[in-house]
Amino acid sequence: MRAMNTVAIILYGMPRSINPFLQSIEHTLLRSIRDRGLKYRVIGQLNLPCRIENPRSKESGIIEQPYKLTEIFSDVQLKQQDENQITERLKRFSKFGDSWSDSFQSLSNLLHQQHSLLNGTKLALELGAELFVFIRPDLIYHDDFSQIIENIASTETEKVIVPAWQFCGGLNDRFAFAVGTKAAESYGFRIRDADSFVARGRRPLHSERLLAYSLGTRGVRVDYMEHRASRCRIDGKIRKEDFAVKMRVKWRTNLRLKFHPRSFA
Repeated sequence: MRAMNTVAIILYGMPRSINPFLQSIEHTLLRSIRDRGLKYRVIGQLNLPCRIENPRSKESGIIEQPYKLTEIFSDVQLKQQDENQITERLKRFSKFGDSWSDSFQSLSNLLHQQHSLLNGTKLALELGAELFVFIRPDLIYHDDFSQIIENIASTETEKVIVPAWQFCGGLNDRFAFAVGTKAAESYGFRIRDADSFVARGRRPLHSERLLAYSLGTRGVRVDYMEHRASRCRIDGKIRKEDFAVKMRVKWRTNLRLKFHPRSFA
C-alpha cells in the first residue's frame, strides 16, 4: 500500500463562476479526502484574464470575485494572463491549422491552460505526494469521489484515471486522478509532447488527442471513472453535457493506447 501522506490537488486553467465550483468541490472531493483521514494541499497557478470574450461559449464579461479562491486556498496563485507566455508556441502551432476556425483564439486558450497545468504540476511534485488530483475551477462536479479515493489510496499501480465520457477522439481531459510521479508528470507536462504530436500528424493541436498521445507513448496505464462534471460559465449557467459511457469507444481507445498510441496524432 502506498503512503498517501499528502494528496496534491492541482487547480489549473482559469476560474469562471467561483461559488458553484467551491460548493461542488467541497461536497464531492475535499470532504471525501478528509473523511478518510488524509491530508491534502490545494495548489496551482491559475490564469486570470482581464476580460473574457469568447464567441464559442457566448461569454462576455469579467470573472466575479476571483480572489475568493486564494483566500480559501492560500497555496493557489492567480496570475494575470500574459500573452507573451504563449507567443512562441502559438506561432509554431498555428502553422498546423485552426481546428476551431476562430482566428486561433481557442488554440490560444488551450496553450494558456497548458501553461497553468505545467506550473501547477511542478508545484505539486515538490510536495512529495503520491496521489495527484487535477481539477479545473471552471467546472461543477456532480458525484462523490469517496470510493475512488478509497480505491486509489490502497493501490500500488501507477496510473491516470480519466472520465469515461466524451473522449473526443482521444481521452477526456476535464479532470483526472494520477497515482505516482511518472503518471502525474505525463498528465501535467503533456504540452512538452505537443511538438512531436503536430509534427507526426501534420494537423492542428487537439487537447483530448494530445492527452491520449502523451499517456500512450509514455506507457502510462489509463483507467476510467464515470464521475461527471459540467462546464460553468461566468454568469453561472451550466452547460448541458453528454455523460453517456460508450463502451465500444472505450474499448477501441484502450487498444490504440496499448498498441498504436502515435495514431492519436
